Amino acid sequence: CPHRIVDDMGYAFCMGSIGGAVWHCIKGYRNAPPGILNRCRGSTKAIAARAPVLGGNFAVWGLCFSSFDCVYLHLRRKDDPLNAIAAGASTGATLAWRAGVSSMAKSAMVGGVFLAVIEGLGLALQKMMTPNQQQGPISPYSTYKPGAAGGGPMNRHVGALDASDDSMDTMIGTNIAGAD
Repeated sequence: CPHRIVDDMGYAFCMGSIGGAVWHCIKGYRNAPPGILNRCRGSTKAIAARAPVLGGNFAVWGLCFSSFDCVYLHLRRKDDPLNAIAAGASTGATLAWRAGVSSMAKSAMVGGVFLAVIEGLGLALQKMMTPNQQQGPISPYSTYKPGAAGGGPMNRHVGALDASDDSMDTMIGTNIAGAD
């Protein structure tokens, strides 16, 4: 789990830095004095000043979230959406710690609800994307029937092995080296 914490923190830093670069590029361009050169300079300076800060804030959030997720994973001994929801609530509370108990409670609720929505959407998409019925043969012209005679090489079925696979009728006449 320690590698997951470091990975998530790095991914969060990258997301925050790239998103912050885009956001502050536009903001710096709009707030700069008129003239294309001034606007380009303004957006560059805004990116250099604020994008790393936003990336660092995202990295802190990723560090807290992944740490709590790993703690809940080891405490509960199962990896399910409840761990992520609890980790989101714990992260919200931890990051609002200095503002007081009421702010911690509000941030914990926001973090828990936010992660519950994300996990719920993920489960809904997963359920929506799974096929409802078993798929038949790949081609409509296929003659393969699992377990039936004539299906597969040497009239043997292709599937799970059972006791009928060990009978002498279905064995090849020669050994692997080709000698009798």
